[in-house]
Amino acid sequence: MTFMGGSTKMTQDDFKEAIQFYDNTYTFAKGGLHTENSPKIFEADDENIIVDWDVSSYYPAIIINNGRYPAHLGKAFLNGYKAMFYKRIELKPLAKKDKKIKGIVGALKLAVNSVYGKSSDMQNWIYDRQLTMFTTITGELSLLMLIEAYELAGIHVISANTDGVTIMVNKCYIDKMNDINKWWMELTSYELERTDYQKIIFSTVNDYLAIKTDGEIKKKGDFLTDFELHKNKSARVVPLALEQYFINGTPVADYITGHRNIYDFAIRQRATRDFHFEGRTKEGVVNVYNKLLRYYVSIEGEKLLKVKNENSTSGAAAVSQVEAGEWVMHVCNHLTPDHPLDNINHSYYIERAERIINKISYNGKKRPFVAQNQLSLF
Repeated sequence: MTFMGGSTKMTQDDFKEAIQFYDNTYTFAKGGLHTENSPKIFEADDENIIVDWDVSSYYPAIIINNGRYPAHLGKAFLNGYKAMFYKRIELKPLAKKDKKIKGIVGALKLAVNSVYGKSSDMQNWIYDRQLTMFTTITGELSLLMLIEAYELAGIHVISANTDGVTIMVNKCYIDKMNDINKWWMELTSYELERTDYQKIIFSTVNDYLAIKTDGEIKKKGDFLTDFELHKNKSARVVPLALEQYFINGTPVADYITGHRNIYDFAIRQRATRDFHFEGRTKEGVVNVYNKLLRYYVSIEGEKLLKVKNENSTSGAAAVSQVEAGEWVMHVCNHLTPDHPLDNINHSYYIERAERIINKISYNGKKRPFVAQNQLSLF
């Protein structure tokens, strides 16, 4: 096991240390334990299976199992917290058939899971820095104990991230895996939940596309295509193309050039109070835009710049490009479904998708890229 130094520029609440254990680098940080995953594809075969073990309600369980609570609120807080936690567990099986109960379970989940996050917020009534750090460190060390047991038994860990681990298991070790899980759950009083995958495509530990054995797809980060209403859905056509490429083998150029939903090409940017956006055409016309900007990369358009306001105290550059390179954009803050598609520069979106594919399939090396309609001698 090799220890690696962490960053020295941190606040008193932060910490970051890393260790090398077997073939993985594990980083300990304020948010939890995670592996530093290299871009890679893992696939189950006749001899090996891929299993993800997720710790059920991990951080709430740590707080409850160890009898912890914000010091200024007393043990009465823990009693109420436990009541919510166990009520959610009680109702969870019923939520599949009853929408009303499903809503209650969702609200209880939100309330229970928020305590850890609020315990690190100095402006919140739950704030207790010691509770935050106790929960994080206990979670990291407990998970590392499970990881160590797997590796010593010949079961390889693919990745770890805050509240779970994904392992590649030779079928001859399945009984050993179950024995380790039973030992760990009895020792810690936490519950492990199983998900089986047939394939996982990693860009990083937080960016992956995973195909379950039942065909269901799990996506995160670079591959996410479904968003909550308030989330940024910029250039959604890129993860859609990646999904089709890795699952069905569809070339990204074919998918992107054939895609007809204009909203999936739109990109959103928001400026801070120190900046505003300006568009500059090749004829020299300057257009000033508000803080919130929506655009798509276009064949004909304007260069978009982020410009520092005169009264700004920011140390950042006075002017920077919204999109690096020679791309031009079409601003479309009031985009409609029938907006014409003929001005979209598909090459920009294809290149974004290709960069991720190259990182995964070619170990970060750039594959020769031929832009749309570009002639090739070979």
